[in-house]
Amino acid sequence: MTPEAFEHIAQRLRPLLKSVGKRFYMDNDKAEDVAQEVLMRLWLMRNRIDLDKDITALAIRMAKNYCVSEWRKQRVVSLEETESNISVENNEDAKETFEKLNKALSRLQLSEQRLFRMRYEWDLSIAEISAITEITPRSVSSILSGAKRKLFEQLRKGGLL
Repeated sequence: MTPEAFEHIAQRLRPLLKSVGKRFYMDNDKAEDVAQEVLMRLWLMRNRIDLDKDITALAIRMAKNYCVSEWRKQRVVSLEETESNISVENNEDAKETFEKLNKALSRLQLSEQRLFRMRYEWDLSIAEISAITEITPRSVSSILSGAKRKLFEQLRKGGLL
């Protein structure tokens, strides 16, 4: 692919990629970063791209994957900070409660665990969760409601409530 052909494709894709980043992060600067990163990756793989096929779907998928990957990196740092704060406190009751909560969470279905953690540990809105998981906002709310109900039942049985 020639640089001119790539430039033409990049001009067409940039608004779409920024849109994906904007929906995910709700921030213009981060959306621009998403567009730049995906266009850079497309440039690096330009020799493997078939010009006869439309690469819009590929570019959008790459943008979504990039957003999720960056979000996961932030989540890991946040989770490590949370765990270190608990260990610094060295409060046995807090540790025990934390362990019971994690045990109760582990009994939920994986999809419920994931959505619950996104919402209540990582403070993502229903709209952000919907954008990440591609589940409708109504379904996200319904799954979270069921997960909370199950979690409360398990905590009640365990004597925490």
